[in-house]
Amino acid sequence: QFSTGWASLVGAAMSFCYSTIALGLSIAQGNAYGTVAGQPLEPAAKAFGVLNALGSIVFAYSFSMILIEIQDTIQGTQKAGPIQSMQIAVKISVASMTFFYLAVATAGYLAFGNDVPAYLLTGFEHPRWLILTADIMVVVHMLPAYQVYAQPFVVFVEFHYALWARAPRMLRGVTFRILFRSAFVVLLGVLGMCLPFFGDIVGLVGAIGFWPATVYYPIECWIRVYKPSERRKFWLRVLNIACFVVTLAATVGSVQLIIVDSNSYTVFSNQ
Repeated sequence: QFSTGWASLVGAAMSFCYSTIALGLSIAQGNAYGTVAGQPLEPAAKAFGVLNALGSIVFAYSFSMILIEIQDTIQGTQKAGPIQSMQIAVKISVASMTFFYLAVATAGYLAFGNDVPAYLLTGFEHPRWLILTADIMVVVHMLPAYQVYAQPFVVFVEFHYALWARAPRMLRGVTFRILFRSAFVVLLGVLGMCLPFFGDIVGLVGAIGFWPATVYYPIECWIRVYKPSERRKFWLRVLNIACFVVTLAATVGSVQLIIVDSNSYTVFSNQ
């Protein structure tokens, strides 16, 4: 049986490798594209751009949606064994991920200045073999990442479809799984290729998924299980509200940029 653990390992390795390539190319190129003082935009346009960037940042922490699925399989409630190991792993991974990707973002902005592309690797032209290798790593990363993130949804659909008494006999079991998963992949693939504003979509998806899965649900679960003092509960509520405001602001910024960019919309464009 296919293990999502191996999928996560392959995805993490590919992400680290192509991000390292992007970091190295950015450092090697240096500041060759002019100013890093910021784009000459109106204050409102800059504000919406910052909000969209905020959504892109929180998108990097969307692993929490999968973390909940993993935690659901852990037996016991004591802070020992697998639970303690997971806590240590999460702390190390979040700290290292934040430092590493912040370095990539900073180096990319240094290399391209105001013209930094949403997908950093598209900004480089040479060496072609290294850029092509990084692009292949991105594809390899997306395959297991899709499996990990889509698994809860497809399992949910297949479970409830199996309970549907009126489902045709010919469309049950493996037949339905093959047809449904294939159609789902094709649909998402076509939609992904049709959307030209990559950065805007990433910001929107990150903003929408950040507060419910990363903040609200874990905090509420922790409060109900551990029943903290009123003082600690108050500050957790404050954190909850603050992150909700971040999600709301990032969503507004991303939607506004999508509306603006749709004026120059071209199907299957990579810009």
